[in-house]
Amino acid sequence: MTAFNLLSEPIRKYIRDQRWESLRKIQEASIPRILGTDNNYVIISKTASGKTEAAFLPILSKVNFKEKGVKVLYISPLIALINDQFIRVEKLCDYLDVKVTKWHGEASKAQKDHLIKIPKELF
Repeated sequence: MTAFNLLSEPIRKYIRDQRWESLRKIQEASIPRILGTDNNYVIISKTASGKTEAAFLPILSKVNFKEKGVKVLYISPLIALINDQFIRVEKLCDYLDVKVTKWHGEASKAQKDHLIKIPKELF
């Protein structure tokens, strides 16, 4: 079975709608490993090689978002990187009807307070 076929249908639909011709090498390698275990992984690859999606495609395919509370915590070292990733991850999560909250020094206090009061999905 291909890495693409291991992903949940909403994630496969997102990939088709984005008109990706194929998954990147790092994504092909990470998807079966992440979906096949509860172990943690560190994904290392060059800049702009598809690392964010290599993590999020299988993680979002695996998580049960019907359960309450924050389901995924993704940590990035830079505000600019968080903002860049947020746009892509939020678009992907729209296919799952999952809310994404970014949390860093420049994120609004109201947004952070809301997440603390009503913890949801992804941040």
